[in-house]
Amino acid sequence: IKVMQLTVKTNIAKAQGDLKKFQQAMEKAEVSANKKIAKQSVTEISKQTRADINIKAKHLKKAVSVSRYGQRRAARISISGRGMSLGYYGAVQGEKGVSVKVIKARGKKLIRHSFIQVLKSGHAGVFIRKVIGGKRVGRDPIKYLYGPSAKQLLSSDKAKQIIRKFIHNKFKKVYEHEVEFYTKKL
Repeated sequence: IKVMQLTVKTNIAKAQGDLKKFQQAMEKAEVSANKKIAKQSVTEISKQTRADINIKAKHLKKAVSVSRYGQRRAARISISGRGMSLGYYGAVQGEKGVSVKVIKARGKKLIRHSFIQVLKSGHAGVFIRKVIGGKRVGRDPIKYLYGPSAKQLLSSDKAKQIIRKFIHNKFKKVYEHEVEFYTKKL
């Protein structure tokens, strides 16, 4: 009886290694796509907000950060809740006080007895003298004036709706781009 011998060479270890690399590339693509779409969402909501509110993009950008959310692959958008200086809202010094225009559709609002002071940082803040005993004091106790915070401007229901719509429209395209980028390296 003749015995036929058949030898099959497999490289399962290499296939498993390639599969693991592919899986890691997909995870990187997901993390990257989430972070990019979060940053783009912030830009979009900033544009929409600035269409109605008289503030520069750089001031909103300072109050917003995008980071990875824990061990998950999700991205987190954090918005500072601290009020922003009224000086950011087009403050102009006049004889009777400072005029500011927060909402573009409305006129300027005069804040009587207020003044603009340039701080050491170079930032121009709006201040008002405190009232003590029914009279405004001539010197020291002054109060720094704030306008709406970035959280108030960017966390409205309208803003959330804009972000949802933006993510729904853009995520697939961004994710596909990131998958192509990370898998091309394999």
